Amino acid sequence: MLVAPAIAGRPTGITLGTNGAGSIYRMPVIVQVPSGVGVEVLPGGTADLFGCEIRDAGIAVVSAGQVTTRSCLISDGDVGLSVTSDAGAMLDALFCSVVNNTIGIRNLNAAPASLDFEHGIAWANTSGDFTDLATCDQFVSSDLGVAACSAGANPSNDLEIDPAFVDATNASIPQRD
Repeated sequence: MLVAPAIAGRPTGITLGTNGAGSIYRMPVIVQVPSGVGVEVLPGGTADLFGCEIRDAGIAVVSAGQVTTRSCLISDGDVGLSVTSDAGAMLDALFCSVVNNTIGIRNLNAAPASLDFEHGIAWANTSGDFTDLATCDQFVSSDLGVAACSAGANPSNDLEIDPAFVDATNASIPQRD
């Protein structure tokens, strides 16, 4: 587990993209930063997060650069994934679960390619599984707690089926062993 240093006056688990060339974490990474930022990618930076688990963060992942996440669990925080309004900011998530946060996925970027969430789960986020400029078109073959994304013709093949892995009694996601 990574312990949070203070960056810009707030606890941040990992800051990536400071060198402009990018950073890659291709191993399981567990980040726990109570009320802080789990992973922050700066403008112009890139990061690949594979097999990460981020819990209890104020914001689990902030992308002002380019972020790729694969097989990550993001839960029990204020905001799961956040794309900033910076030019070129984008987040590409595949096989990720963003669950039991206040806001699941927040997109502040108007560019249609700023968010791509595929084959994932965004569920049980109390103030919305996605907010702001995020649209159903940015979610593909995913399980969302949003009826509008699975209604009608449903060109993105999204579902709205409770994944049933949230511990409703304790309002939490079980820890990995």
